[in-house]
Amino acid sequence: MQAWGSYAGGRMLFLGLGTGLGTALILDGLLHPLEASHLPYKKGLTYEEVLGDAGLSRLGKKRWRTEVRCVVDLYRAAFQVDYLVIGGGNRKHLKSFPPYVRLGDNSFAFSGGFRLWEEDEHGRKLHAAPVPASDSGEPSASSRPPSCETLSPEDPASSLE
Repeated sequence: MQAWGSYAGGRMLFLGLGTGLGTALILDGLLHPLEASHLPYKKGLTYEEVLGDAGLSRLGKKRWRTEVRCVVDLYRAAFQVDYLVIGGGNRKHLKSFPPYVRLGDNSFAFSGGFRLWEEDEHGRKLHAAPVPASDSGEPSASSRPPSCETLSPEDPASSLE
């Protein structure tokens, strides 16, 4: 909700720094929840393990801020966004950030909730939720890519050629 309430048009990436790392992408008014925080980052750790509470405790504020800045730059390049909004409880530990980054606020979650109920002049919801591909909301087993752990050097799918 905070991402939706922070949105000011165009292409926005939201990073929620807290217990973990929340990510959402809004492209021209369409909200795309992401799980980018679970991708591998450094030294066998995920983005969430480095930027969440555990990373802040392990690294200390100064090194953690450096990692946040690095990830902000990586995600901006990867997702090709106009701007990023950083929210969540740990945003308060940030001191400075580039001009394309804004700080979010928990109060923006209320605005995001109200936006979900906005209607156009015909009474249609402006921000309807997408319909999941399956009843569970998860991709079917046949559409899921193989797990990285299941690939072996003998497996042709593990080759980069």
